[in-house]
Amino acid sequence: MKLKLDDKGNAVLKDGHPIYIHPDGTEVAFDAKEAHVKIGTLTQENAARRTELKTANEKLAAFSGIEDPAAALRAMQFAASMEGKKVMDDEGIQKIVAAALKPIQEKLIATETTLQEKDGHIYKLEVSNRFQSSQFVKEKLIIPPDMLEATFGKNFKIDGGKVVATDASGNPIYSKIKAGEPAGFDEAIQTLVDSHPMKDTIYRASGAGGGGSQQSNGPGGQQTKTVKRSDYDQMDGAAQAAHCRSGGKIED
Repeated sequence: MKLKLDDKGNAVLKDGHPIYIHPDGTEVAFDAKEAHVKIGTLTQENAARRTELKTANEKLAAFSGIEDPAAALRAMQFAASMEGKKVMDDEGIQKIVAAALKPIQEKLIATETTLQEKDGHIYKLEVSNRFQSSQFVKEKLIIPPDMLEATFGKNFKIDGGKVVATDASGNPIYSKIKAGEPAGFDEAIQTLVDSHPMKDTIYRASGAGGGGSQQSNGPGGQQTKTVKRSDYDQMDGAAQAAHCRSGGKIED
């Protein structure tokens, strides 16, 4: 860029401002005053930007060593959101855990109830029905099946889908007919009755035996049993009812 001169070598002016010619031939009048003001303005802006940059660098220095600025920002935002709030205590955590576990516990209870109902149904089919249909019970015993089950039902359980009989000590009752095998229902009932201290009040007259009782002929030649008061008092309710129903007597 060069100053435009006239034929006499003097600067050519436009509106009192010298004209400069750019390399591409464009002529522009140079306003020195305006340029001075513009330079001053730019200088001030440049100084302000330098001050802002210095302040920013000083602030940034506090975060030196942070490799993930986004993660740091999230952490600061979380901290700001928690400011003035009470952090959840142990009781609050326990409530959350309890609420999460409640449906699981309810499901377990429902499952347990269902299993108990099924076990009860299986017991009724496999055990209770055998008390009702047993020929031994019908032919040899005085006590009705339901009373007999009330006395000896606890000695039977379902194990592996099979009915298993146990004695008063909880030991399995084995068959005397088939050595080494569990006793069948009728054989197990007979074993339990035979071991009962009041067995003479349980068997029918034709099959009674053992000490502690006496037989006598009642009206029509029917045999009746007489037991001592002390023995009668030791009977359970089912045995006492059966003894009285059969015409049995109590001896003081």
